[in-house]
Formats: sequence, C-alpha cells, structure tokens
Amino acid sequence: MSASHPILIPVDFSEPCLAAVKHSYSLAKAENCKIMLLNVQAKGAPSNGQVQAQLQKLVEQIKSESGVEAEYKIVPGNKVANLILKVAKEIEPRYIIIGLDKKGDSNEFIGSMTFRVISRSNAPVLCINKDRDMKFKKIVMPIDLSKSSRQKLPKVLHIAQLTDAEVDILLVLEENHPLNKQKLILYGNQVADMLSKKKVKNVTHFVTGGKYHRMITKHADKVGADLLVIMTQAEYTYMELFVDKTAMHIINDTTIPVLSLRPLKIEGRTYF
Repeated sequence: MSASHPILIPVDFSEPCLAAVKHSYSLAKAENCKIMLLNVQAKGAPSNGQVQAQLQKLVEQIKSESGVEAEYKIVPGNKVANLILKVAKEIEPRYIIIGLDKKGDSNEFIGSMTFRVISRSNAPVLCINKDRDMKFKKIVMPIDLSKSSRQKLPKVLHIAQLTDAEVDILLVLEENHPLNKQKLILYGNQVADMLSKKKVKNVTHFVTGGKYHRMITKHADKVGADLLVIMTQAEYTYMELFVDKTAMHIINDTTIPVLSLRPLKIEGRTYF
C-alpha cells in the first residue's frame, strides 16, 4: 500500500473526535502516512466557511505538533455513516479512527453511526474511548475456533513489527471441552510459530469458563494492553451485513483502543 493511503478520521469537533486526532500521531508516524480529516455537513446548514477555518486550523495544529501531513474534506449530507464509508471507498484508508463518546450509562451500546461504520467498512476501524496515546507495546489478539479468528494475524503482525510491540495470543474457549481445548491450543501454537519466525515477541494465555467478551476485556485490562484486535464476525445475507454483538460488547466494555477487522469470506477453510 502506497504512502498516499491516509488515516481517515471523521471530525465533528467534539472532545472524543479531537482526542482521536491528537492520539493518531504515533500510528500515522509508524505507518508513514498522512491524516485525512472528514467533516460531514448537514444539507441546508449555514455556510461552512467557519468549519473550513476550524479544519484548516486543525490541519496546521497536526503538522506543528507531530510533523505529520494532514488535509481535510467536507462532504454534505445527513447520513453520516454512509458518507464516511463512501469517502473510505474512494481513498482506501489504512485505518478509520473514531473517537467514542461513552458518557452516561456504561451499559448502552456504542452509537449507531459507529456501529454502521464498523460493520460495513473494508478498512480496519480503530475505536478510541479514552484520551490516551497510541504507542502500542502490548497487543492482545484473541483466538477462538471460528474460521475467521486467525485472519487478524497479518494486521497484528504488521503493527507489531512497526511498533516493536509484544503480541499476547489469547486463546478463548467458553466451555472447556478437552477436544476443543486441544484444537485451540494447536491454533495458538501455529500463530506463535508464525510470529516467532518474524521475530515478533509473543506470549500465549488461555481463558475459559465465562462470557466471551468479558473474558477478553478482563484479560486485556489485566495485562495492560495498549491495543485489542478483534474480528467483527460479519456475515453476508441477501439483505444486509450483520455484525456479531460480541464485537460491540468488547468495544463498549473497555477503555483500551479496539481495532475491528471485517473478516474475508472464505469457504470451507480456516486462515491457515
């Protein structure tokens, strides 16, 4: 992927969005790419001259604070998620970064805009729900028995090599069935071998006997993870794309940045 593929950050000038911009610097530097700020203007809204001035100021701030090149784009419309996805299809970003506003009831799911972007984006979507830097030193990669689970390995490997991060391979089994455990451990060994061959530091942990998303977020918090990488477990139907609510639970239940990857549709085989 060439350096022209930027990091795309939807911006409405809210505190979470501005935090996402500020804390995208480390990732942009590691990827050697620019930042694209995207602002969606409702149709019929007043002149966007003030918005242009704010965006230009933010572009200059990014350059001054980080040395990272940035630009902005304003698109008119009311369907924010659809417009984000449309722009993403055009520019093929390396990542879409979304700053989440999770004030209020901690049991509420993330907003519908974020849900739609995560479920339909071909680009990895990084959700940040706390004001924190993104210097990734420990990446938690959950592995289960699903066909798509290990598809996250290439992206995890890429980020780990860029940032010299350690990968925590988390083997997750809801029910500790001996045969399933044996199969999962085999999968984990395959992942560990591939990481080790690429000289990426890694450790393996096994968790079982609880709700899937809770086991993952509890472990990630326990080991002090800087990044949690998950699959959306999406599946195509003749009507629309559905997303496993587990992904939403994970994003909702932790303050650790969560990178969501949409799985490839592979018939009759696992990733390797």
